[in-house]
Amino acid sequence: MQSPLETSRIVLQDACRRADQYLDEIGMRRVAPSPESRSKLSAFDAPMPHEPGDPASTIALLDEVGSPATTATVGGRFFGLVVGGTLPAPLGARALASAWDQIVFNDVTSPVGTKLEKVASKWVLDILGPARNIFGRFCYRGNNGQLHLPGGGTKHIAGTSGMGRRKNGALGRTPCAYRR
Repeated sequence: MQSPLETSRIVLQDACRRADQYLDEIGMRRVAPSPESRSKLSAFDAPMPHEPGDPASTIALLDEVGSPATTATVGGRFFGLVVGGTLPAPLGARALASAWDQIVFNDVTSPVGTKLEKVASKWVLDILGPARNIFGRFCYRGNNGQLHLPGGGTKHIAGTSGMGRRKNGALGRTPCAYRR
């Protein structure tokens, strides 16, 4: 019987091989998924399992059914929205962070996570140019993170930059119209 770490290693290698194949082939397929690919998504309609499944089978299902049903946002041919364009370093960092499996709660649970969070927050605040007494925290959902600034921080940034949601719109864009 394999150890959990050995199983994780094998599954990660398989997922990386499949991701590499996806990137190799993405330029040869249409940007929008085919109707046939979309119809195969029903393979995910399964009841909640009562027991753990085979990790390799899960990755295979995600790749074999999910990959063809993606919109090809990677590769520079998708112009529907400003999305895609995953850069190499963040792509690799996401794989490494998944292998680390850290709980970025505090310095005890993840010293590297809290350090990187502080550095990234500082970089964002340096770009925005607020006073030095403002701080930020990342809030995570799945693989996505958002930087939250306390109320004073956002007011300071809006005030010093001349950009406010109601006055000039966020970052100088068209102001938001709030509907109730």
